[in-house]
Amino acid sequence: MKKALKVLLIGIISLLLLTGLTSLFISYIYSDTLQEKLVREFKKQTNNSYSISISDIDLGFLSRSISIDSVRVEPTSNSKFRSISATSVSMNGIQWLSWWGQTVPNFSEIEVIGPRVEIVIPENYSFQSSQLRSDSSETAAMDSLDSFKFTLKNGSGVVIEDASDRELLSIDDISLQATQVNLQQLLTQSEVFFLEGLTVNGAGIKWPLHDKYYEITIADFSFDKNSESATISDLNFIPTLPKYEFSRQRGYQLDRIHLEIPQMELRGFTLDSLVAKHFELDTLSIQGAWMEVFRNKQIPRPEEESVKPLFYEIASSVDFSFGLNTTLVTTSDIIYEEHKPPSDSSGSVSFNDLSATLTDFRTIHHPKFNETIFRWDVETLFMNTTPLSVQLEYPLYNIENEHTVKVQLESVDPREVGGMLRNVGFVEIENGFVDGLDAEMYLNSKSASGEVLVEYRDLKVKFLNKDNPDNNGLKEGVKNFIANTFAINSNNTGNDAETGEIDFEREKNKSIFAYWWKSLLSGLKDVIQ
Repeated sequence: MKKALKVLLIGIISLLLLTGLTSLFISYIYSDTLQEKLVREFKKQTNNSYSISISDIDLGFLSRSISIDSVRVEPTSNSKFRSISATSVSMNGIQWLSWWGQTVPNFSEIEVIGPRVEIVIPENYSFQSSQLRSDSSETAAMDSLDSFKFTLKNGSGVVIEDASDRELLSIDDISLQATQVNLQQLLTQSEVFFLEGLTVNGAGIKWPLHDKYYEITIADFSFDKNSESATISDLNFIPTLPKYEFSRQRGYQLDRIHLEIPQMELRGFTLDSLVAKHFELDTLSIQGAWMEVFRNKQIPRPEEESVKPLFYEIASSVDFSFGLNTTLVTTSDIIYEEHKPPSDSSGSVSFNDLSATLTDFRTIHHPKFNETIFRWDVETLFMNTTPLSVQLEYPLYNIENEHTVKVQLESVDPREVGGMLRNVGFVEIENGFVDGLDAEMYLNSKSASGEVLVEYRDLKVKFLNKDNPDNNGLKEGVKNFIANTFAINSNNTGNDAETGEIDFEREKNKSIFAYWWKSLLSGLKDVIQ
């Protein structure tokens, strides 16, 4: 989009270079001559790579403006820009007398209405700046210009894959405004987001990801550089295939993630620091998010599995200085669902009405990385019924990934998770009640240790046939009798409550969340058995 804007601006500057002092006494007939000269000059400035068509040029001496209607730019050869068009382009507030001592007069505003950009991108394409021309005299003329206001209204665009004509990125509407713009800054490809007083508003972004299994959509967004804030409405990360078809198409077992965020806000950042490869964000707020993770375990795991990174590896993998001071999550829901053979249905757990405060995440190139402790404070309803709290303290600079996780769960009927236990763990809770759980885990890159206290009473379980959970015969009956009579501690309450020992070796091909869960599970098993 930025390169397309540059081509369009060259047309505007060509117009100024050609109009000259004669525009003070321009006649209606001269507009046709000026239009012809502008077309020739535009081809010259773009090395004959592009042609420009214009329906009308209006030169207003008294109104101090020049406007061009129905502009369309097209490549004259095999170019990656399919077309660039605009309903109108105007230059306002022209100071005609400033022309006396310089090639191009000063002006107060460039306004572009209804631009539409279509770009075709082949594989491994990179834009070549040599396609556009600028000589020293023109550069000097542009350097002498006063800064001006730039306005773009109701723009749209699409990026298309050359071979398939598939849309790689599209935006339905975008408007931006910037003050104190330097034209040479734009034409030398300085980043648009560094412009002074920049505000951006847009809608209707659609971005199919490269592997074609997901797409990102954004309903509305806005950005204000002066207030150092940005908002995004209805940000969605959507799988393009249904749950079971997703893993079948991929050919191996993996998480299918569906994420919807109705409202996101970023506050407190300075984009100019990007020049030094540094970005600091004070606050990221997420409201009403909904995330569903589904794993079809009927499909085999991949033959070669990579090591899943912990937080030190994540912070070290970014060749960029990034700091996020505070992340605030409110009224959000997370659902984890999996289907494990031979069960004929899936099981799920949910974390509802989730609120969380995450503080101090920084990458390894951040100047304060060596003192960074990443902290979480999470409050949620487990299975939408029981309060659950989680606290994390994670020194990101620790190469051994040493960190602490604390978990507190209030009283819960274990039958609330009956579907997950039956369909995934092949265990059925027939009776019992959990009065509370309190755990503290110490983890590193290799293993986890710690203690868990879970108080429960009248626990009675039923072990199901793992080959056919619906077919439970004499073998399962004997197993259940022995387990409930001799193996399982059916009560663990009061002063006599035993503490379970957490002892778990990390499985490096599993995520950090699986690491935390299986570490906690090792302590629960130690209490019950």
